[in-house]
Amino acid sequence: MRRHRATHLLHIHMRDVQALSQKFICRTLENQVDKMRKTRTSLSPEAAAKAAVLGKPDKPFTFDTLRNPISRASMSAFTGDIAEVHAFLVGFAR
Repeated sequence: MRRHRATHLLHIHMRDVQALSQKFICRTLENQVDKMRKTRTSLSPEAAAKAAVLGKPDKPFTFDTLRNPISRASMSAFTGDIAEVHAFLVGFAR
């Protein structure tokens, strides 16, 4: 059986004009996942052995180290700006 890579979209909804940047939100999520990985592995050796590891275990977590590609897109229902999400869906459908 062949493995297919699944494409994922990290959708960042911008509620208002003064929302945090997409880059800042991605860094924050990466830091939180990295902290979660460290916490899980420090609980007990048994839990560490059973835990699924996202990314490379010996390096800090980033979305770029995952096997499946992660696309990032922001949109705003407030301003009607959905171009990035639309482009992702069009590219995915091809």
